[in-house]
Amino acid sequence: TMDDLQFRTNTKPEKKREYLRRIQVPLSLAILLSGFLSIGGVVILAEGIAAQVWESDRFVTFCYNLLFCLIAFCAFLSLIKIIVDEKPFSRTLTVSMNLIAVLTLLASFLFPRIPGYVSSGFEILRLSADFILLDGKIFLTGLFLLILSRLIGTGFEMQKEMEEIL
Repeated sequence: TMDDLQFRTNTKPEKKREYLRRIQVPLSLAILLSGFLSIGGVVILAEGIAAQVWESDRFVTFCYNLLFCLIAFCAFLSLIKIIVDEKPFSRTLTVSMNLIAVLTLLASFLFPRIPGYVSSGFEILRLSADFILLDGKIFLTGLFLLILSRLIGTGFEMQKEMEEIL
């Protein structure tokens, strides 16, 4: 009969949030700590400007700390966006990862030019005791982050395509 062949179709899309449940604890901890570190970065910047840290031997340490705080701020924004959108990939995450990679690559070039810089032990193109083209550890980290940012960008594009199909 015709009644036996009838069925209902639910066309409401279900949000897949399982990945959020799997990373809930580390995600919450990362948001909390990166938020605190972002606020700390403002304090570090203000104290450095007030103390004119660029004229002291602590300037290299100040730059490392400021770089880490900028990275934490980018990560904080990305993590908040993941929670708000309930999607693993977003344009914000892609842009933030690219920014983190570029900041790190820039630091690998700029930090060796700061007076008081101490080599990490892995240098790329050392021409003299006074000239190092790149700090290799920072540069390699930047390359890894650049690759990761490209992978995240690809994931974002694939997610957009999948949403368009559905």
